[in-house]
Amino acid sequence: MNKICVSFFRGALMVMALTVALNAGAQSKTTNRLEERFPESRAFYFYYNTLRMINQSEDPAFDAAIKDIEKMKLLMVDLRQGNVDFRKIVSEYQAEAFEPIMTSRHKGRNFDIFLKEQNGKTTAMLALVNDDQTLFVLDIVGRIDPGQVVKLFGVMDEKSEISGKIRTFVHREGDEEKNGHQVDE
Repeated sequence: MNKICVSFFRGALMVMALTVALNAGAQSKTTNRLEERFPESRAFYFYYNTLRMINQSEDPAFDAAIKDIEKMKLLMVDLRQGNVDFRKIVSEYQAEAFEPIMTSRHKGRNFDIFLKEQNGKTTAMLALVNDDQTLFVLDIVGRIDPGQVVKLFGVMDEKSEISGKIRTFVHREGDEEKNGHQVDE
């Protein structure tokens, strides 16, 4: 009888541990809903190794900054679609236990950084970066020094192949209007 109880207990613990691990490693439900709500949005997924490939200048400080990132989803939402309520988006993230920790401004963009902790350890971070045209959501499983978020975004926005895709998304409406034709992505 004891062997059966011990086996059952071990099995239950393994299922609980797997459930916690799967939930801890998932992207935010709010980010996923944003992607559904705005079908014109663009999403890119990065893992530690792909983030390292973005570091084309081989900056050791950048590698150190991303070392605790398991995966990251970059979602770009065109604010010109209308119907984007930033305060509502923030409240949805806060309902998922993301806490605001820092707000800053860099090169005309607002950076709002949030974190989620479990048992005193940061398990997820979120950076909402916006200007008057685009909301960038960096949904991070793992952690990065909050002071390095601007640098991470800058490398992605200015110094890598992904930056071309970002610029295409951000400027596509303006290019269409200037040139009078559709821009292929």
